[in-house]
Amino acid sequence: MARLLTDLATIARAAGLTVVEIPGWKTRGRPGDFNPRGVLCHHTAGAGDTRRTAEQMALEGRPDLKAPLAQLALSRTGVVYVMAAGRANHAGKAKAFGGIPAGDGNELYVGIEAMNTGFEGWTSAQYSAYVRLVAALCTAYGWPATRVAGHKETSESGKIDPGKMSMPDFRADVARAMSAGTDLRRGATGDKVARVQNALSLTADGSFGPATEAAVRTFQTAKGLPVTGVVDTKTWAALFPPASPTPAPAPVTPNTSEEDELMALQIQHPTEKGKTWPFSRAVWSIWTYAFNAAVDARATRRIVEALAQKGAPLTVDETKQAVKDAVTEVEQEAQA
Repeated sequence: MARLLTDLATIARAAGLTVVEIPGWKTRGRPGDFNPRGVLCHHTAGAGDTRRTAEQMALEGRPDLKAPLAQLALSRTGVVYVMAAGRANHAGKAKAFGGIPAGDGNELYVGIEAMNTGFEGWTSAQYSAYVRLVAALCTAYGWPATRVAGHKETSESGKIDPGKMSMPDFRADVARAMSAGTDLRRGATGDKVARVQNALSLTADGSFGPATEAAVRTFQTAKGLPVTGVVDTKTWAALFPPASPTPAPAPVTPNTSEEDELMALQIQHPTEKGKTWPFSRAVWSIWTYAFNAAVDARATRRIVEALAQKGAPLTVDETKQAVKDAVTEVEQEAQA
């Protein structure tokens, strides 16, 4: 069965998210079955963060993997790019998870590629949008939050995405967003109303009356939201924003010389053996490219170990050679 999820853009917009549609997405997909039962979360492992990044995933793919590479992409600022309604190459073989059987992950999951290196942490804007997007998909398709997985949880080849994100915490945030459910307005009662009243420093009697409506209007005005007095999806998200699990580092202004740039920013990355080596700003883009180009986890780990053995700081040429040697070694092993 080859299903087309032609309502993806509508679902994301209804969640209050900014949506960009890559032309042709409603009929785009890979050949083969697609009957998704959950959501699979990824990071791109690259620095790209634009529409062009999404277009590459939607239309061009990679040398080793044909497009589309996911149904959805998510920028660091929380913009949702809709890339494909059908099957996409994002999951590979999947282990059983959350009630979803083992099998062809591309058939079983809707894939979201978050534009993130996996080592930089998650801004509040991106993390909050990730939660809202996944919650909206689960609500629309009738899936519980337990059917939300990270690629690192289903992969049979050692994937690590999404990096620096606790999936149990993420699922809990998705479940909370789903529980927000329908809009709250005057006349509503119950625990959700009491929670809103607590957040607005009101007496939490669980009854949405004139005082609660007035407080909601004041809050919406302060946050630049449409002033309706109704606690809709956007207002709920502003009242109870999910906390980013790992703060992103502050931007670093590039230096002019390569030598200065090599020393501008040290990012510690742990290897499998527990060692660390400092990445410099100049080699960071090379590392992310190598990570993205590595077909499997063996190549990625070999690159990290090779760079660690070289010591630091490394020049750009030394890093390039270490990456080349590691990838060549893994390719030769695969052919043996």
